[in-house]
Amino acid sequence: MSAGRTDPAERSLRAAVDGFRARGDRWGLAMALVTLAAHLALTGAAEEALAALDEAALRDTETGGTGESPLTLLLSGRLRTRNGDPAAARADLERARTAAAHARDPHLEAAAHYALGELARRTGDFTAALATQRRTLRQLEQLPATTPTHQHLLALVHSSLARTHHRLADPPAAASLHRRALELAATTRDRPVRADVLEAWAEHRLALADPAHATTALAAAYALRGGHDAGDPELRAVLDGCAAALGDAEFRAAWERGPALAEPEAFALAVGQRPGG
Repeated sequence: MSAGRTDPAERSLRAAVDGFRARGDRWGLAMALVTLAAHLALTGAAEEALAALDEAALRDTETGGTGESPLTLLLSGRLRTRNGDPAAARADLERARTAAAHARDPHLEAAAHYALGELARRTGDFTAALATQRRTLRQLEQLPATTPTHQHLLALVHSSLARTHHRLADPPAAASLHRRALELAATTRDRPVRADVLEAWAEHRLALADPAHATTALAAAYALRGGHDAGDPELRAVLDGCAAALGDAEFRAAWERGPALAEPEAFALAVGQRPGG
C-alpha cells in the first residue's frame, strides 16, 4: 500500500483475511480487516470498509479487547466524514482520541486531532478547523520525530491548514503552508501521503487559474498512489474542474507529464516560486 501497488496489496490483504479466518485467529483477523478497510477506503468501497471495521471491533472484543481500538475508530471516523455523516464521524473520532490517550499513543492522539480538524474543514467550520490543526501542529512539535508517522502527520496537517487558509481568503498563507507540506512530503517514503499533499496543492493551483500544473500534479499523485482516492469527493471536484477548464486535448497533455516526474514535489515547489505562484 505505501508503495502505491494497490492491486497486489488488495490480493494480499484478502488472502490474509481468509487465512486468519480459516485458522480461527481472531487477533490476526482483526488486524487484517483494519488494514483491508484502509485500502478499501481509497477504492471508494465505503460500505465494505465500514463492515470490515465493525467486524474488526467485534473480533477485538472476542480476544479480550474493548472493541475501541483508536486506529479502527480513526478509520471509521474518516470514512464517515467523507460519506457526509458528520455526527457519526465526530463520535468515532472523539472516541479514537480518548482511546489513543488511554493507550498513551501521542501520535495516534495527534492523528485523531488532525482528523477532527479535517471534519471541521470539510463541513465548512473553518474557524474550528484552523484552531484544531494549529493545536495538532503544536502537539506534534512537542513530540520526538522518531517515527515515520510523525513526518506523515506534519505534512498532512500543513496541507490541511493550507486548504483552510485558502477558504478563509488568505492565499499567501495557503501558498506558504502548501510549500512546507510539499517539503515534508518529499522526505517521506509513504506514497499515499505524498499523493494527498500533491492533490491539495493541485486544488490550490486550480483556484489560481492554473489548471495545467494542477492536472500534472494530479497525475503524479495518481502514479504515486497507484490510482485515485476514489472515496474523496474533494478530489473528484478538482479533477472535474481541471478537465472542464482545459478541454480533452490539453487535459491529456498535462496529465501525461505527471507520471514522468521523478520528483513531483520539486516540480510543484518550482511552480510555486514563479511570479504570481
